[in-house]
Amino acid sequence: MNLSRSLSLALLSLLSLCLALVQSAPTTLQSVHSRAFYVFDDPKQFPFMKSYSEFQISDGQGGSADEEATEIFVRPFENISLASVPYEVFDKMKLAIEAAEDAEIELFGPAIADAGEDTLTGQALKVGMTKNRVLFATATLQGLLIEAAHNKVMNVVDPYEEEDLRSCPVAVPERFWHSRTRSRMERDERALRSKTRPESPHTQIRGDLKEVGSPPCCPVD
Repeated sequence: MNLSRSLSLALLSLLSLCLALVQSAPTTLQSVHSRAFYVFDDPKQFPFMKSYSEFQISDGQGGSADEEATEIFVRPFENISLASVPYEVFDKMKLAIEAAEDAEIELFGPAIADAGEDTLTGQALKVGMTKNRVLFATATLQGLLIEAAHNKVMNVVDPYEEEDLRSCPVAVPERFWHSRTRSRMERDERALRSKTRPESPHTQIRGDLKEVGSPPCCPVD
């Protein structure tokens, strides 16, 4: 009888321990989750979350555009899984890419034309425009890498993914910049003819991966 009582007490103790572990599990998991994704709590760590005038790199001397662009669009993501980048951060990156592209068309182009390409002002503006192109290319490539990481997690196959990555060098040559619009138009025409291009779902981290939208593949489209 004493043996039965001892076994009963042991079982009760074991059940109590299991119950305590189960009750504490959500708190433990929540704590781990918070540590894993705390980096996204402060948008200030991403310079491109600000206005274009605050993250542009066209001021100053040339020769350091790659390092400056990397500091804005690549360095903040170091030691972070690109697949876990929240959609609001990716969306801001797309807006930053569009802002850099608009600056080329609406600001630098007209300003250089007004000043004259061979004048001191025109030459300085051309340096700024080149730095802006590097900024654009670095942001575009990082955006494509983030999208590819999300696609991999969601098991989405995008037939244009490799083509986009191959056609997006970090240092933008003249021929690449001026062929962008034509290439995108040709790609869209192919997609319309085939009607097979899938849209890429993007995710927002809220404890698990949750689909929140399906913007087009290329962040600059």
